[in-house]
Amino acid sequence: MAPMTQIEKEVRAAITRYQKRKENKNFGVMAEIDAVKNLYQQKGKTDEVLRACIKGGHQWCLPNARIDEAVIALRQFDFNMKFNNFEEVYDSVKKLIGQIPNVRGWLTLYDTTRRLAYLLNPSIIPNDYVYVARGARDGAKYVLGINRINSDVFRLPIADFQKLFPGISSMEIEDILCIYFHEGKFKDDLNTAPVTVGCRKKKPGRKSGCCGC
Repeated sequence: MAPMTQIEKEVRAAITRYQKRKENKNFGVMAEIDAVKNLYQQKGKTDEVLRACIKGGHQWCLPNARIDEAVIALRQFDFNMKFNNFEEVYDSVKKLIGQIPNVRGWLTLYDTTRRLAYLLNPSIIPNDYVYVARGARDGAKYVLGINRINSDVFRLPIADFQKLFPGISSMEIEDILCIYFHEGKFKDDLNTAPVTVGCRKKKPGRKSGCCGC
């Protein structure tokens, strides 16, 4: 067996740290969407639930006015519609909120779709693609050893990652990339690895400084 490369060692270390942190039941993407589902089971399709689908994690810094606008738009989302996969749910959500400033960014569209799709019966989660926006995008470039991802690409086939992340779900691959590789390098410290990247300062040419946008 060939010796592991440096990136393979780093990814294995990141997976180990991630799984260790999951022992805290409030950590990770599954804990987040489970919390939204619990709220949905208590409240039903209410504005409170729709708001929770939009604002959470990365989206803590979104303007309330834009969230209110997105909630109104998501009232049209049909929880009884039969979707074949996560991508169909994503396209449906994008049609409803994809033109709203601060909400239309890839990360917010993905996160909102994650939360909404998990409320469906049966629940739907991403399986075929890893969604790469913001920190996860930098992480994907690093672990895959590529210099750039085309500007119009917001998801990559999970097959591209399966050698490095065997048995890890699409959602958790994205989460690991965002937490441990969001600066385009491995962040080795278990205690300081962020749960989210946080709100970035606005840079020239960027429409918004919020990581959720």
